[in-house]
Amino acid sequence: MSKLNKVLIVTTSQSVTDSFVPRALALARKLSSSSAFFSVVEEPSPEELTALTLIPPDKLLARLVEEQQSTLEGCAERYRQREEQIDTFVTCGKSFIETIKKVKKDGCDMVMLGAEPSAPYATPIFNSTIMHLLRKCPCPVWVLDSRRHKPINCVVAAVDVFAPTPEGLALNHRILQWSAGVAKRENARLHVVHAWQLLGGGINVSKIFGSETEQCVVAVKEQREREKAMDALVAESLVDFELAATKVIEGNPAAVIPSYAELQDAGLVVLGTVCRANIPGCFIGSTAESILDNLHCSVLALKPEGFVSPVE
Repeated sequence: MSKLNKVLIVTTSQSVTDSFVPRALALARKLSSSSAFFSVVEEPSPEELTALTLIPPDKLLARLVEEQQSTLEGCAERYRQREEQIDTFVTCGKSFIETIKKVKKDGCDMVMLGAEPSAPYATPIFNSTIMHLLRKCPCPVWVLDSRRHKPINCVVAAVDVFAPTPEGLALNHRILQWSAGVAKRENARLHVVHAWQLLGGGINVSKIFGSETEQCVVAVKEQREREKAMDALVAESLVDFELAATKVIEGNPAAVIPSYAELQDAGLVVLGTVCRANIPGCFIGSTAESILDNLHCSVLALKPEGFVSPVE
């Protein structure tokens, strides 16, 4: 993974004051030659305006933007090192839309933002803004779990060795290259995991297979085929990373991947969220969304090369 040109660190009024900023900047400095703080002030609803203030809406919004710009600039000034340039930008609008517009305008290579769960062990940890970015942002999105303050000691790469499209197969390689790059920079263990289910998983086996014995035979054969595919994928994609552990597990990916990540005390899970590159507005895959709903750690979400965002 080559060094990035620019990381856009998306902040809120809350995340500027917590541990998110130093963690995000530390990661951004390892990955990129420059970084910028970006914040979006969302316009209050008419009901909120009526209840809270008599100030005209345009003046109130201008004050909110000015206050957030001042907060961001003060934060950036504290963390600037020597001649390091940390730009700050504040705008108003819908957070995910303005973030994607900024990414496209400035050619950012990554968006980094913090997840703010409602409770220490609450799931999912991703709010609607994050989910919109995971679906629609054209560059990689790194979501930091605000509850975890330990270094990244293990990176889990989730792949689909039998991806049904060429874009999906190419995305596997991208996931492994990014995962290996982060693992090297963080001096972390790398685990590559694939979860799968037999056709009709969870359905009465007698409706599909002649017997449980036949189901077992088919499952063993399928497991071996997928392990071979995993070995081939890792051999091709990780030629410069020899210490990756691989695991092929039969089971529902929505449960298996989060459980495996928790078992390994993973600080980061890397996965693909969209398998089709050239369909604007393509929805996040149901499997990926189910995995995200059950994760308790930071996530780096990737899309295929050439992904087209529906946000203009």
